[in-house]
Amino acid sequence: MRLGDQTVPLSDFSRLVANLLVDNDLPEPVPEHRIYAADGSFIMQTDLAWPLRKKAWELDGLAFHFGRTERERDNRKRNRAKAEGWNIQEILWSMYVDDADGLSALCRQFLAS
Repeated sequence: MRLGDQTVPLSDFSRLVANLLVDNDLPEPVPEHRIYAADGSFIMQTDLAWPLRKKAWELDGLAFHFGRTERERDNRKRNRAKAEGWNIQEILWSMYVDDADGLSALCRQFLAS
């Protein structure tokens, strides 16, 4: 089964990874899921999430996540989400390109923990 078209992720990377996971019989992630604090304030939008498990993957590409300003912004919002009980993993493009099977195994382990 392929990731449906009901929500179009903001990046091709999101769709590629989501399709990989679904193709490997893993639970379908929710693309572009928004996380809110207990008080209702917006914290962040994740790339792929399993909201009922409070787990998410942030897909970090070089274009948007590796400058000092971007890293500081990412760390602040991810720490806020973690304080609300979310478990967030950072996934790199090279993890998908170099070892897609390993990435699927990582997801299986992440969701099982």
